[in-house]
Amino acid sequence: MSDVEDWGRAEVTSKCVGAMTCRVLAPEIFREVVARSKPALGPGNFSEVGKDIASAEEYTAVRQAIFSCPFKAIRWSRQPRVRLEQLPPLYEGFPKRIEDNVYFMGHPDANTFACAGFFIRHEGHNILIDPPIAHPKLLEAVQQMGGVQHLCFTHVDHTGNATAWYEATKASRLMHKDDMVEAENKYTPFPVTKGFEHLLELKAGETTALEGLAEFQIIHTPGHTAGSIMFLYKKKFLFTGDSLHYSAVKGHLVAARVQCWQSWELQTQSLLVNIFQDFQWVLPGHGDWRRFESPGAARASLDRCVWWMKRQGRGRTWLPWL
Repeated sequence: MSDVEDWGRAEVTSKCVGAMTCRVLAPEIFREVVARSKPALGPGNFSEVGKDIASAEEYTAVRQAIFSCPFKAIRWSRQPRVRLEQLPPLYEGFPKRIEDNVYFMGHPDANTFACAGFFIRHEGHNILIDPPIAHPKLLEAVQQMGGVQHLCFTHVDHTGNATAWYEATKASRLMHKDDMVEAENKYTPFPVTKGFEHLLELKAGETTALEGLAEFQIIHTPGHTAGSIMFLYKKKFLFTGDSLHYSAVKGHLVAARVQCWQSWELQTQSLLVNIFQDFQWVLPGHGDWRRFESPGAARASLDRCVWWMKRQGRGRTWLPWL
């Protein structure tokens, strides 16, 4: 754009607690921090700026990251000089196709701690996983793609937008019973979910299929929370919630040790189940995505993850509402 003088520069502050939303929305700009000798929770402790903004597309992605960060941990260190009227609206172009009939929803917000939401377009069985804010334009776009028949939640802290999407779509809602919230109370930020149509009672490691769609497998993987589940679609796309993501620094899949609310040992054991599954894509609620060349490469990375997890500290991170 000829009249753009400066796209500005962003920075990640010490408010960052590792939601990693910025790395999903603007992966060209934000990256995982390499461990270095500095105080814990210092600026950019989880994510940092890896390069300068060099295009309108990158600038828009950074704006989305700044707007979406639930902890307001990203700011402009140098204000851009841009004619905003020549740029597209902040959230245009979602849902965004990832591969095949799987889409990234965009529109993350604080209700779900800015997790990534995903949409599967499968005729008669469209699935929305960990839905983002029910923005009117997003609702309209999804409706044009056949609507939503199933609302599926990987665990309790991604249910913040459940009511809005249910009221808009009347889709069937699904989560694990162990993460169900029975009643409103001042000690939890999560909505009541006891009225969901499907409250699964799977045991750890057990699997089942979504009703009417054998290609969509549900796996109980407790550890991050008691009711954490993963979804495996077409033996290719593994939607992992907050239980598993990719680390470019380590070079293999990892779990978030700081954000383990139930049991690190149980989470480690849960991930062993997936070593026997075929998958190529890892699509987490928080953290970097990864497409592996083959199911074998994916399983090898998961095997390294489990090896690494067994060498971390035991226990959990305590939260008052979990």
